[in-house]
Amino acid sequence: MAKRLNKNVVGGLTALAFVVITAAGVFMVSSLRKVDPEQHAQKAQHFAAEGDYEKARIYYGRAFQVSEPKNAKYLVNVGNMYELDGEEMKALAAWNEAKTVDPSLLEAHEKLLDVYMQVGRPLQIKETAEAVLRLEANNPKALHALGTALIRLAGQPEGDREKGFANLEEAHAVAPEVFDYVQALAVNYWSDGAALLTSDPEQARRRITDALNLAKDLVARNQTPGKDAANARLLYAGVLSAPFAPDQEKFFLGLLGEHLGGGDRFTAAERLYQQAVEMAGPEAEVQSDALTTAATYWFRRSLQ
Repeated sequence: MAKRLNKNVVGGLTALAFVVITAAGVFMVSSLRKVDPEQHAQKAQHFAAEGDYEKARIYYGRAFQVSEPKNAKYLVNVGNMYELDGEEMKALAAWNEAKTVDPSLLEAHEKLLDVYMQVGRPLQIKETAEAVLRLEANNPKALHALGTALIRLAGQPEGDREKGFANLEEAHAVAPEVFDYVQALAVNYWSDGAALLTSDPEQARRRITDALNLAKDLVARNQTPGKDAANARLLYAGVLSAPFAPDQEKFFLGLLGEHLGGGDRFTAAERLYQQAVEMAGPEAEVQSDALTTAATYWFRRSLQ
């Protein structure tokens, strides 16, 4: 006959079993409990601040995986970490995935728009800019990008030169302080004016006059040495010294003479090129661009 168990032993085993079962239950519940994605995001921010972009994107990826519903902002940050690590194609893939997961996520569309503007893909620029404008009607970056794309695509079914200028003008009106928007408008005004000289001289005059005034205003607004100050002077100098065909000489010389109050355009341009070099600031790349552009102008002038 089996030996009867001691009542204290039975009690002890029962208590132990309760503890084990309770502990197992707690473990199962805790393993099923939703992990806060922000915990992973905070770790990602920590690694990003230390320059460890690989670990940062791993933790942003984990944050996305445990988020419910899926938060595509974490995917945008994965792309940002790839970008900082110099892996542009993987960054592009992450931003595209973020856009797919959440088509309403403005930041994902804007990141894609930046890439397409850098590589110069007008069709993708147009499509992405239109997507941004559906989400935010007066987004200046998208207005500028769409205008640029429509002008580049002029002559193709997707292009619309006049609408492109309207978009560039609206971007400038919404954010008049942004250098790139003013520069793009001035350059396109000048190009359009030169193209219209034969077919529509009055419109050509308006476009070129607007280009000159925008370039002059940029110089007046950028007096602190640095990239914008140098580029403003390079732009204005380039417009003043631009070559033109012999049959256009009378038109351009008359227009430039009015703008400069009778002054010589080359003298004004040379002064601006010199200022651009002097005001390039400490950045080596800006200094190099200013010197190269100015040297190219002086070389071209020496051949005339």
